[in-house]
Amino acid sequence: MEEEYSYALLESQFGQTKKNIRTGLEILTETREMERQADGLMKQREGLVRQLDSAKKKLTSLETVLVETENEWKEALYSWESGNQELHLEGEMLKQFSIFADSYGEESDFAQVRQQVADVWISRKNQVESALALTDAMLKEKQKEQAQVEDAAGVFVRFQLIYLVTLLYEFIIEGGKHIGQRFLQ
Repeated sequence: MEEEYSYALLESQFGQTKKNIRTGLEILTETREMERQADGLMKQREGLVRQLDSAKKKLTSLETVLVETENEWKEALYSWESGNQELHLEGEMLKQFSIFADSYGEESDFAQVRQQVADVWISRKNQVESALALTDAMLKEKQKEQAQVEDAAGVFVRFQLIYLVTLLYEFIIEGGKHIGQRFLQ
């Protein structure tokens, strides 16, 4: 009664266990590699977080500098306007310039502000030139009248009119001649 014991079942189980152990070792090796990659990625992430924090601090600093510069520009604008004897801007235009400074960005250009001020200056200059032309015409008329009065009046009246006309002419011509020159410099 001795039957031979079959080891086939044991061999099959042993083979399956051996296969499972190999698979487990492969999984363990892959897991260790992935853990190393994960550690490397975590270090990269930490470095990027530090760079992001640094960039945020720099951005905050630059935004502060921008706000300070905007405020300094607005103060300089109002100071210039109040001290300027030749060209005064309207309050609404000053408000627009302040809003422009507050919303200043990469696409902004201060040439717009300069152009608006130049437009006002040119308009005022044209007004002054028109007033001067009118004054010159009035002066010529007064000179004609003066000639008539000189013929009729005496030497005393003649000198008084010449003096008054000369003063008026000097005030108008000399006073208006320098308007805007400081703005152009």
